Amino acid sequence: IHDDIIDQSKFRRGRSSVNARWGALKAVLVGDHILAVASSAIAKIGDARVVETLSKVLDDLVKGELMQFANQENQTERFQHYTVKTYRKTASLISNSCKAVALLSQNSNSYEYFL
Repeated sequence: IHDDIIDQSKFRRGRSSVNARWGALKAVLVGDHILAVASSAIAKIGDARVVETLSKVLDDLVKGELMQFANQENQTERFQHYTVKTYRKTASLISNSCKAVALLSQNSNSYEYFL
């Protein structure tokens, strides 16, 4: 939701984006609410390693968005910038989510969180 606001996107997966339907202010609040609910769910797992790992995703995402505003001088810098930005905006979510699942699998009771 926040990404659509930043990019001023009118569509998400072929449908009107939240900000296009209800405006940026409501979209920010809805995005914040979703983040709060997700953070609460993660905290209930009770594993600080998982909380730290998934918090890294949010940190990377924000840094990736900020990098999107920056321009690089030469071809080498542009490619390096692109790969780091892409990791932060996309790959960090995938890799750190997998890491969180691996951490949870070390706990014999962790399967209950997926039921």
